[in-house]
Amino acid sequence: MSEIDPRVQEGLEALAHLLSVSDKKKSGIETVDHLVEEIGSLRSIYESTKEDLMGLHGLGRVSAEVIDLVDDLARCAMRDAVGPKPVIAHYDKAAQYLCAVMFGRQIEYCYLMILDKRGKLLKCPLMQTGTIDRSAVYAREVALSALRGRAVYCVLSHNHPGGTMEPSKADIQMTFSVKDALNAVGIALLDHIIVSDHKAISVRKLGFPPEKVWRSQKKNDKLMADWFGESDSRKEGG
Repeated sequence: MSEIDPRVQEGLEALAHLLSVSDKKKSGIETVDHLVEEIGSLRSIYESTKEDLMGLHGLGRVSAEVIDLVDDLARCAMRDAVGPKPVIAHYDKAAQYLCAVMFGRQIEYCYLMILDKRGKLLKCPLMQTGTIDRSAVYAREVALSALRGRAVYCVLSHNHPGGTMEPSKADIQMTFSVKDALNAVGIALLDHIIVSDHKAISVRKLGFPPEKVWRSQKKNDKLMADWFGESDSRKEGG
């Protein structure tokens, strides 16, 4: 292995050990060397699906599943660092949690953070997976999920696996539709957060819809005032 960065070297050695344990008939180091040559990087290996991995340099089903589980374990560890049911009082905390939820995702995922009156995270249900057609994330289904979860506030989020951070026209339209559907049942949408490559961006901060529209959802609401005041004074990012 010829990686210069010692952190990458350590990660490659850990992967080699995992593969040696899962398949004692093969050299873990040799397998990792070939995987890096074929896939390109340690990160790309971990982000590959088990279907993509199977057959590469004779990689079997068990070894492919072992690699595929690493991202799942990493997401769990990252979420635990934020807390199982954290109080989401500002944008930074939401972005940190959502970056953990989206870590390593190679297709689009759409989640809804459901918060109580104190901003405590009650649930974070998955609303949609796949190459998301924004029209498929039906605002009515989002509102029903929020009601079932006894939401007072919600944060919508989806990821951009391709790396671009900017919201599309469809992303912006989805923000309007979901906000209106939630408001119709007395629930406030705090933000729509897009996650890409371990970073996050706020659709609200970009002005979609304008700030006064966001603030008008619940007049004289302390949590919303704190959320908007905090996020306005902080640098965005995961």
